[in-house]
Amino acid sequence: MLTALLIVMLSLALNVQQVKASGTIYIRPDGRIDPLTAPITSADNVTYTFIDNINDEIVVERSNITIDGNGHTLQGTGIGYGFSLQSINNVTMKDTNIRDFKYGVYLHSTSKNVLFGNNIKMRAGGLQHGFYLYNSSNNRILENQITGGDIRSSGDFCVYLGAFSNNNTVSGNRLTKGVNGVGISGASNNTVSENEITANEWYGYGIILSPFSSYNRILGNNITNMGNGIKLYASSYNKISRNNIKTYRGFVGIGKGMYFLGHSKNNTVSDNNMINNEKGICLEEEVKLNNLIYHNNFVNNNVHVEVIGLTANVWDNSYPSGGNYWSNYTDVDLYCGPNQDIGGADGIWDHPYVIDASNKDNYPLVKPYVPGTLTVSIYTDKYTYHVGETMNLGLNVTNPDSVKYLCFAIWVTLPDGSIYLYKHIHSVVLPIGLNYANPTFQVITLPSLPPGTYTWHAAFLERATHKILVEDTAQWEFI
Repeated sequence: MLTALLIVMLSLALNVQQVKASGTIYIRPDGRIDPLTAPITSADNVTYTFIDNINDEIVVERSNITIDGNGHTLQGTGIGYGFSLQSINNVTMKDTNIRDFKYGVYLHSTSKNVLFGNNIKMRAGGLQHGFYLYNSSNNRILENQITGGDIRSSGDFCVYLGAFSNNNTVSGNRLTKGVNGVGISGASNNTVSENEITANEWYGYGIILSPFSSYNRILGNNITNMGNGIKLYASSYNKISRNNIKTYRGFVGIGKGMYFLGHSKNNTVSDNNMINNEKGICLEEEVKLNNLIYHNNFVNNNVHVEVIGLTANVWDNSYPSGGNYWSNYTDVDLYCGPNQDIGGADGIWDHPYVIDASNKDNYPLVKPYVPGTLTVSIYTDKYTYHVGETMNLGLNVTNPDSVKYLCFAIWVTLPDGSIYLYKHIHSVVLPIGLNYANPTFQVITLPSLPPGTYTWHAAFLERATHKILVEDTAQWEFI
């Protein structure tokens, strides 16, 4: 009886071990899974798939593989790494739930890895990161969900790109309930784009660039319900564009949409929405920073701009591109031109928006800036025409982003390939927000023409060089 009982107990123990790992698991350089009892399977030593939950760390020592969590959970105890990759390359890691590690995924001296579609729940308390990269470049962190731990500290980041981690992409992730969203420190040429960063701690930041982080691109992120938006400390030559930032209001020391300090200079800040913040942007320095700040919408902030010290920056992109939209500023728009002394409205207020003695927007926008591109469309009311018929030639033009001074031309290509110039305007002014649509732009009674296929062309061109900037065509037939 005792022998039978021991056999049953041993069998149960072995069954548990087959589906639940306890102790570090290795994917060895030769492709072996160590220990063999780990609930991971691979038929080809290339694709490794979880077949059950795992309770401990995984160290990946093999390059050129895919690890598919298959919806299962990698469970930690509040210490160590969920996945650790060092000095290997080209690993794809996907569809894994990672819970309660100091670092969910740690990359050290690795490159060309893809971390896609994982769900990380950070541990409670102490310094922690969801993804932590050190000296790791050309990696992609895409469409992951990262949630902060129940107890958080100021050094926590959902994604942290440490020193010498260059040319990485962090895109399409949802980062929530942490302290800070994305951190970049001593790293360059990274792209942080289209991330949803929300509901993090009141004292945290959506994105932080700390010393010697340059030439990074912060694009199209949505940062809401945060203590602060984007912070740059001693970081220069970065591009910050198309971000939506809405932070907490009414608290001392927080609520900054953007915060620049420590010689953060020569950055470009454009096409962002700073809405309902305590402070839209705060710049703190005693020297000229020469940051270029234009085409941003500052809307309903308690203070649009706070300047601490003697810093000076550039607040417009010259004329006719223009500056920023300030919701608390109203002037007149009766004139146009670089000096605003030529009769005619141009969508730019006639007088500058003055921030302080060293900072002013020379060309403040009348309406909120809407990013976009110039478009032109030409079309006819039908395809086939005969002699004596009337052709309605339609024209649509949109110009959402800035005042433009261009040439405009319409011409037609004849069946024999020759060209007939129908209309040429050497100087045309396109105001901000133009949305022109006219189906009878030209009404033409057709004379006798050689039969064949004709093509209308409509284009806007640079004045000086006549380089075509945008063009559209419409074919029609004469019989």
